[in-house]
Amino acid sequence: MTSTISSKGQVTLPAALRKRLGWKPGTKIEFDRQGECLIARPAFDAMEMRSVLGCAANFEPHESSAKILAKNRGYKRDAL
Repeated sequence: MTSTISSKGQVTLPAALRKRLGWKPGTKIEFDRQGECLIARPAFDAMEMRSVLGCAANFEPHESSAKILAKNRGYKRDAL
């Protein structure tokens, strides 16, 4: 599949590719350059994650899952 960069620097992703990836209008994309390749993937949105994951509403990217569970339970499981 190919696409052309517009004079504004915009690229249209082919419909078949968007459908296969499940990317809908409004999907935020982040780019990563690896040598001569450009990697595109959905951007991580911490606010969106908090809105759909009730038990991880207070998620902080640096916390381990064990720490999050202990905080939500109010105790460490191995302390029983």
